[in-house]
Amino acid sequence: MSPVTVSSPVAVASPVYIKGPPDSVQQPIPALALSTSFPLVSLKLNPTLYVDVDTGLNDNYMIQKDVTEYIRYKTLDKWLYDDMKYLLKYLVVDDGKVRVVRSSKEKDDNKISSDSTSDLEKKSDYIGENILTKDKTRDVLIRILRQFNVKWFDLPHKESLVRDMIERYLKHKLKKQLADRD
Repeated sequence: MSPVTVSSPVAVASPVYIKGPPDSVQQPIPALALSTSFPLVSLKLNPTLYVDVDTGLNDNYMIQKDVTEYIRYKTLDKWLYDDMKYLLKYLVVDDGKVRVVRSSKEKDDNKISSDSTSDLEKKSDYIGENILTKDKTRDVLIRILRQFNVKWFDLPHKESLVRDMIERYLKHKLKKQLADRD
């Protein structure tokens, strides 16, 4: 047999030992693992400090009032007709007056699609006057602020969260009124 010849220079090195803590055993690391064909890049991480600057807007009563009115009217004029339409099944218009249904069977039989526009507006007005008043809307929003650590001026930007919480509140109140009637 003929000797093997190597066409490119190969460095053969002995293992390198890394000395660890006194109780550990030294473990060999092959020298080829330490050599690389690309330059080593050292990463320098600069931690960024996040500071929440209080601009005073969260304590401003006018901002709170405007946000409360905005959310309330958005609920009564838009969300109630689009996303919360099923809640209108809990209400019936009889002789021009709105009342809560007397039983769950009456709720299931109540067809919103057959209601006129004026009936839907009366139902929305009923919810606005008796269930989702300005004070109750403010209470729901304060609960959202405390539970999710959100600022007043950020609430209009968190519409899905606000809509879900108000929907849960309205559903709870309407179910409670239905249960009181049974």
